[in-house]
Amino acid sequence: MLDALLKIIERLIAIRQGRVVARKELFDKILEPTFNELLLIHGDYLKMFEDLRVFGAPRTGGEIELIDRAKNARDVLRKRRLEFGPVRQKTRGVSDGLAAQELGDEEKDFVEAVVRYFPSGEPSLPQSSASAVLAYLDRDLKPEDIDLLISKTIQRHVAAWSDVCTSFGRLKVAVTRDR
Repeated sequence: MLDALLKIIERLIAIRQGRVVARKELFDKILEPTFNELLLIHGDYLKMFEDLRVFGAPRTGGEIELIDRAKNARDVLRKRRLEFGPVRQKTRGVSDGLAAQELGDEEKDFVEAVVRYFPSGEPSLPQSSASAVLAYLDRDLKPEDIDLLISKTIQRHVAAWSDVCTSFGRLKVAVTRDR
């Protein structure tokens, strides 16, 4: 999944660097493949979070099993956050660069939706700083709190994916209309 994310970022960098100019070529070579890869990433990402739910699987070991599942969920979330650190940094750089580019409205909306979607490895919390996230994860969370955190993260990504799909649909219609 991380490799696919990096490919998407490289495509966005190509836009930033002005290597692709024509609208159709931009769509065919960069934007549509980006959407297709993000489609796969979205499914993998949601599955990963669903698999982390503490109460998601049948229990056989009682309270100790729940505690172990909760610890595993914290550990996996922490690991994912670290894995996606370079992606977050690269995405911020790309989005700053793209802000200066002259793209069509539909292209700009799609690129912005993709940048907003990128999985950061961080759970959805009111705090956004890395230290706040780590402090929250290091607390002795109850299993149901971890599941609530996971649910909010999934909801955020579903909403962001909806924005990507909507903007891609508008872009595809605009590009098709121009051909």
